[in-house]
Amino acid sequence: MKVSDHVIVCGYDGVGKNTVEELLMIGKKVMVVAPELTAEDMEYLSEHLVGVVAGDPTEETCLKRAFIDSADTIIAALPQVGNNVFIALTARDLNPDIRIIARSDQYSESTKRKFIRTGAERVVSPYVIGGYILARAATRPYSAEFLNDALTSTYGIEINEVQVPEDGTVAGKKLDELDIKGRTGALVVAVKLPGDDMDKTFLKNPPPDTKLVPGSWVVAIGWPKELKLLKRLIDALE
Repeated sequence: MKVSDHVIVCGYDGVGKNTVEELLMIGKKVMVVAPELTAEDMEYLSEHLVGVVAGDPTEETCLKRAFIDSADTIIAALPQVGNNVFIALTARDLNPDIRIIARSDQYSESTKRKFIRTGAERVVSPYVIGGYILARAATRPYSAEFLNDALTSTYGIEINEVQVPEDGTVAGKKLDELDIKGRTGALVVAVKLPGDDMDKTFLKNPPPDTKLVPGSWVVAIGWPKELKLLKRLIDALE
């Protein structure tokens, strides 16, 4: 059966397993491509996912069996940086429109540049994030608890993002005009304006007079019900 608009997760170690669980929790269609899956892994994945490929995700044939040509996103989550670079290159060749997210345990600016050159949109280091939260837990335990809750779907509070449509009712309006917190309960923590220069277009803790131009992304934190109200508000068309 052909699968489309799904997320392919390459690798099923501790990082891969948690990635799959988070994706399932938010309702995504998921396929796993991983070597050396146990019988228990296969039974669980076959029951909960749209497909499983027991094989090497660096092999083109395995990615094709995961319907990479119709996938929305691929996450290269193997522990080896070189293998994830190879997966990213192969994925971009097989599907020019796919979103590529790469894991890099050996995180550095040079490693990040290598992934970006392959076409990866995001490079994530579980060790950097984990180390940050551990240090916070030792020095600022309540902020660490909040971060840990917000970064997982287990406890209910979530971070989400919604794009402003071209002909939406909020397009061209300022944050203070919209009173998003009062109308939805969600708290806007960032706005990504159109453009490639992240330093100039990614506004963290945006000022009240920030204008939501079409194509902007609104990043907010809140309970699922509040984030649904936010999406409904921003998605509303004229």
